[in-house]
Amino acid sequence: MRFMPALLAGVGVASAALPAAADTFTATRSDKLVERAHTIEVRVGRGSARMVVRRVVRNGGERFDQATFHIDLPGGAVATGLRTSALVDGELRWFEGELLEAELAARRYKELTGIGGYYPKDPALLSWRQQGHLALQVFPCPPGEDKTVEYTLTLPTTYSAGRERLTLPSMGTSEVAARATLFAEHPEDALLVDGSAVAQGASLVLDDTHEIAVRPQVEGDLSASLAMVPFADRRALMHYRVAAPPVLSVVPRGANVVVLLDASRTMSEQQVIASRHAARAYLHHFAGTGAQVAVVPFDRFARPRSSGFVGVSEAMRDLAAAPPSRANGSAIDAALAHARSLLESASAAAPRRVLLVSDLETRSALTVPQMRAALPAGTVLHVSTISTGKANLIRDDSADDRWGGVARATGGLLWSASAQAEDDALARAIFEEWARPLRIHNVKLELPGLPDETYESASLEEGEEVDKLALVPGGSPFLRIRGEVWSRKLDERAPASMDEGRRWSALAFGSPVLQELNEREMMPLAFFGRAVSPVTSYLAIEPGVRPSTEGLEGSGFGSGSGRLGGSHRTRQPSIRGGSIDTFDRQAFLAARVRDAWRSCGGSDGAGAVISIQTTRDEIVDVAFPTPAQSFPAAQGCFREAIWAIELPVDFKQGLQDFVVSV
Repeated sequence: MRFMPALLAGVGVASAALPAAADTFTATRSDKLVERAHTIEVRVGRGSARMVVRRVVRNGGERFDQATFHIDLPGGAVATGLRTSALVDGELRWFEGELLEAELAARRYKELTGIGGYYPKDPALLSWRQQGHLALQVFPCPPGEDKTVEYTLTLPTTYSAGRERLTLPSMGTSEVAARATLFAEHPEDALLVDGSAVAQGASLVLDDTHEIAVRPQVEGDLSASLAMVPFADRRALMHYRVAAPPVLSVVPRGANVVVLLDASRTMSEQQVIASRHAARAYLHHFAGTGAQVAVVPFDRFARPRSSGFVGVSEAMRDLAAAPPSRANGSAIDAALAHARSLLESASAAAPRRVLLVSDLETRSALTVPQMRAALPAGTVLHVSTISTGKANLIRDDSADDRWGGVARATGGLLWSASAQAEDDALARAIFEEWARPLRIHNVKLELPGLPDETYESASLEEGEEVDKLALVPGGSPFLRIRGEVWSRKLDERAPASMDEGRRWSALAFGSPVLQELNEREMMPLAFFGRAVSPVTSYLAIEPGVRPSTEGLEGSGFGSGSGRLGGSHRTRQPSIRGGSIDTFDRQAFLAARVRDAWRSCGGSDGAGAVISIQTTRDEIVDVAFPTPAQSFPAAQGCFREAIWAIELPVDFKQGLQDFVVSV
């Protein structure tokens, strides 16, 4: 990626030899028709992205021509729109494409690019070739003029480490690389390219693989969405997504923090040292927040290191000094009572935090349930055991643990921790979870009516997602999400959304789910999602300016539907010009000639033999090998009637001779 000097905060463009790109471009009649520009507006949202692709060709030749693009799509992308432009009364106007059944769209494209009795129209056809590969045909491209066509792609994003991510490969042809303009769908979201922040509207040449990402600015515990699209009897498309925000919570500012460290003799010297390393890693996250800290070792008494609260830096220095001598007694009640007196003497408006690190081996007379009221209201208490070893922190949800109940009553938790001196950097990352919630624990997702779709996980990390796309035997009106943030219960619902249903009905065609659908099942999903698929294509039509004699020879591939698995016809069709041809031209002419004969008063069995020559859908010669005197009265009318026959576009070959008798 290279930066333009003129873009102070944007991703730039510089000329360079382009690597082989995915798309191909061809002209039907002349190499004077070339692609001039390929631009893309990329908008990255939360869960999906949209790319509006504009391609401009110029015809330097002398005849109207057809532009054909083979388009390789980015991973998971589907086409959800097409439009073409034209000058109308001197003004540029856009004509929106219509999503049609694939074979119908192909037939209409052939009609509109042929010659004969059709009012001239200028179509563009966007059709399916295979998953990840589309074809775009545009006709006519007038001599000496530009022709512009635009299509829209919808892509899924992946969410990890707090970023919605979209990987774009090299796009365009080897002659013309795509130039993208980048936006975050939500302007408040930060926009990044390959990990570097850029401004809205940044420009990027897609001559290599790049990651486009946004960092959502969202609040709350999570965001969730549900698509539920019934499309057949007891068969529905389901997609759910549950995403934790990039930052689930923040360390409170101006907190009063009490660290209670067990220095009793049941704690080994290694445990005492480990507890001090863990406490230092914990307090690191309060630095710069205006927090005040009291470090209180305890045995049978609380033995505070200062007369009250001190700054974070001073508390951390004290924890780095030699630990106090261990003594008998594990008076956790006394330690909590001292914490209570410290907190009650400080500002009641300040957030209150207490960390108790101990082996929890206390005297039997200590009634643990009584400790639930040991601290002032609003104080969050974390209780943790400690061992020596690599930095680690695990929440302890033992159902019968009394100390867990004490911590949970305050919004905190019971933990099991380990620490050692060599792990300062690792320990800071690990013990941040004592300072603020980093994940949603005990996640359970339920879809009423679909019991087999229940999902359970130990945790959902901040900045991460859970998502699933599947075909299910039924439906559900909402997704229920349960979990815990520390010990605070979370219970939310995400109702099924029509917008999500439409989005994922389209995106299903870029996913492995496609392989589980038959053509009959594809149709409702494709039309609901407005997506190009094996059974649907976009056809955009604008008023034509070409003479009708500039029809396109049958050399394109627009007549093919691109369906998976081919046709389901019982008759074996012939193949002509690369497309499936089932039209009987001889029978058509015979029927029309006999109709003409009867309309002119002729009777069956007259023995008249007529030779007719066509080129594509035009009759170019009519001859009467039978002597004219055999039907002199009808000859003039009959001849004119034959010449009046309108041939359909199925007469797409060059010169052909037919002989018809009446």
